[in-house]
Amino acid sequence: MTSRHRFQCVNRNVLLIAAIVSLVMPVRGEDVSADAKRMYLVDGQVVDADSGDPIKSFRVLPGTPYRGDGNAVAVWQPHMIREMTDGVFRWPRTRGYKEMRFRVEADGFRPATTNWLGVGGPYMRLKVHLRRDPGIRVIVLTPEGSPATDATIAIGLPNRGIRLDGCRVDGVGEPESSRLSDQWRRPETVQTDADGQCVVPAESDPNATLCVVHPDGYLEMPFSKFTELASQAPLPLELKPWGRIRGKVLWKDKPGVGERVTATIHRQQGYPGIVSAYPSAIADSRGEYLLPYIPPGQVQVGHAVQLPEGTSLSPTAVVYEYPIFHVDVQAGQTVNVDIGGKGIEVIGKLAGVESFDDVTIAIQPPAPDVFAWVKFGNPGGGNDLRQGFAALRGSEYAPLYFRGSLPVADDGSFRIEDVMTGNFNLIVSGSASASASFKATSFGQDPIDLGTIQVKPQPPAEAKVSEDG
Repeated sequence: MTSRHRFQCVNRNVLLIAAIVSLVMPVRGEDVSADAKRMYLVDGQVVDADSGDPIKSFRVLPGTPYRGDGNAVAVWQPHMIREMTDGVFRWPRTRGYKEMRFRVEADGFRPATTNWLGVGGPYMRLKVHLRRDPGIRVIVLTPEGSPATDATIAIGLPNRGIRLDGCRVDGVGEPESSRLSDQWRRPETVQTDADGQCVVPAESDPNATLCVVHPDGYLEMPFSKFTELASQAPLPLELKPWGRIRGKVLWKDKPGVGERVTATIHRQQGYPGIVSAYPSAIADSRGEYLLPYIPPGQVQVGHAVQLPEGTSLSPTAVVYEYPIFHVDVQAGQTVNVDIGGKGIEVIGKLAGVESFDDVTIAIQPPAPDVFAWVKFGNPGGGNDLRQGFAALRGSEYAPLYFRGSLPVADDGSFRIEDVMTGNFNLIVSGSASASASFKATSFGQDPIDLGTIQVKPQPPAEAKVSEDG
């Protein structure tokens, strides 16, 4: 860890910050009125660390804790951002969260962050010393080594995520909102010049992520790693080639013309979704599709089930997807993902009963976990999932996915032909019962062998006795 990233502590009462270049300290030795203590949680000053002059205009916003990996990550709340002037930093006691910390930032200065505190107090008088930021000069190079002109460098934070739109950062070059909260939600970005150079502002948030986006390539790294590398000027940033995902939508022998294939990129640097992208493509007349600008890493690929026209969905509805695959895309690699496909053979054997005369099997996609969706705060989403699954069952290709009354040989072996890609549940019914699950993918043509599945005898249904005995 470099000196720029060590926490600084003056004494046990000093509030910690995320970078040594700015300092938040308590103010002592001044009388404070009882009214001020009742009114304010924080009553302080924000000054230029070099001159001591009050910062003319600065912004303050709280962050709430997210403990995804056990450590508290500050998730910034831009809807509560406030612009303050003349170095006066006052935050009312009635506004905020049970647990929070503050981010103090000003144009041309390095941001500072207080330690964790709460609306309940205690009352604090603080002095925030912000240092001017000369920035870090970089030169962005394409995978071939030439300067990358007009590349975008973006800095993402929790709740200030970077959303990719193809080979660009979403929102760059678009008109800015007049609302301060909306302005803050956009990631900070800079563009390289004709020589591939620019100056990147400093960032103190330990969960910040740096992205470099250009038609020729992509780069993503924790901002802390970026600053550790910044020992030379200009710092070379070498882009890696984009990945690609391609494949076919094929319902055995019929191309899935017009079907939509989606990709979900959701990267996490301490907090989920600091970098995200949701590209999609429509299958052509041969059922083929291509997703060209895929940042290297883990990607979810799914087929968007077409819902009937006029379907009523909740405002936060997510298009129902099936099947879904997770693939690892390397830089410059093209990964093939087929939806449906020509079909693959699934084999296996049942064991545990003496006779399989009255035993059949069925396969079908697993029903969506509606209760989990509702549990995570989207009650309407449960109904959306039900409608999506119903649309899948009603699709023209549904008979390829929902297969029932499949025979079992006398020795318990079974063979299912033309299985499409996706996750499946296998159900044994009749005089024996069991269940299993498996996945079929587009990678390889060898049969999928489920091995031996143990079944249990199913008690025969009680015979109905007539009134005549």
